[in-house]
Amino acid sequence: MKKGILLIAVLITGLFTHNSFAQDGAELGLRFGGYGASNVLSIDGTLGLGDVNRLHGDLNLGDGFTSVDLLYEWKFALGDVDGLSFYPGVGGSLFLADNYTGIGVLGVIGIEYHFYEVPVALGLGFRPYIGLNNPEGTDSYNSGWGLNVRYVF
Repeated sequence: MKKGILLIAVLITGLFTHNSFAQDGAELGLRFGGYGASNVLSIDGTLGLGDVNRLHGDLNLGDGFTSVDLLYEWKFALGDVDGLSFYPGVGGSLFLADNYTGIGVLGVIGIEYHFYEVPVALGLGFRPYIGLNNPEGTDSYNSGWGLNVRYVF
């Protein structure tokens, strides 16, 4: 499992440092939050796919588990405030624990603000999650709020 996490971290780092993506915008930082009762710290990043669309990925490090989320999001301006936007999205998740590997689908709806004086974005998002192959006796639905703090490249 540690080799898989290292491989995912290397791939994410390579994706965000590749020069050909610079014109579309990339962000890399942390997400603080969780699903249900779990507190999770995530390595959080986005990759712009044009003016409105982006990929949003997380490597989630929880108590006794690791998961990887990848979402496709649509980003829209919110009101007349420069830098303020909201984003809905959908995607998938791979959940890795010592005795269990699972997959699921998730959504997100959030709000974020880009500071133009400094290259920082702050966001707050809500993510509902549905597990598709949970072990018997565990919840297949979960959700949680997260606070994103990302450096804007």
